[in-house]
Amino acid sequence: MSTKSWSLVLCAIALIAGAAGYFYAKHEADKEALQNLYLNSALAANADATVLAELRSGESEKAIKLITGLMEGELVTLGFYEQNLAAPDRSSKVYEYVATVRAYYDRFPEVERPKYGKDGLALKQR
Repeated sequence: MSTKSWSLVLCAIALIAGAAGYFYAKHEADKEALQNLYLNSALAANADATVLAELRSGESEKAIKLITGLMEGELVTLGFYEQNLAAPDRSSKVYEYVATVRAYYDRFPEVERPKYGKDGLALKQR
């Protein structure tokens, strides 16, 4: 086989290997994203069941503390939103939802604002 033929064969093999690698990586990334989606849903359902059990048991203060803790945890995560996503990739819905959380704290000023989630609470669309 000539050098040119070998070059074409090697180029074809490289293209096939690259495509196979891409599709394998995409498949694995999709599986991981789905796994995270289902883990988050299971965690949320678990938290909901815990809070509902407290409410049904007449423990409203305990339920409020649980929900407040969960919300602060979400705000901690949101504190990294602008660091991890470039401006064109950010959703206006995130800012809208955070504004709803800020409105909650404005409506109930006696509620202590989050200590650890303050960066997430401060998110405002520019």
